[in-house]
Amino acid sequence: MEPRSGRARRRSPGRGGGRLTVLGVVAALVAALLSLGGLAAPAAAASAGNVTGITQSGSTFTISTSTAAKARVVVARPDIFRIWLSPQGTFTDDPAGKALAVDTDFGPVTAGVTDAGTHYRITTRP
Repeated sequence: MEPRSGRARRRSPGRGGGRLTVLGVVAALVAALLSLGGLAAPAAAASAGNVTGITQSGSTFTISTSTAAKARVVVARPDIFRIWLSPQGTFTDDPAGKALAVDTDFGPVTAGVTDAGTHYRITTRP
């Protein structure tokens, strides 16, 4: 074995060195964004209310609350779902269109819902 010299060893790319650089860049970008002046104040938080029920139509679940707000969970595949939220409780036909997902029709999905007492559980089967 050769004795080690006092020189620091450089890490080769792909052995974790690049990860620290990426994290440093991300941290710098976040700090820069946070330091920008003139940002609008965050909106006041509001509650959608307590969940009062859930209905199922195929692989679509609509969650009702104690306010007018509703949430919709659409299961596209056993491992993919979309969540729609409506403070007024009405949903339009896919307001985002193809802007968020090019394809949302993956065929039929077997999905179900159970009341677990403290929460509702939506499940899927392949």
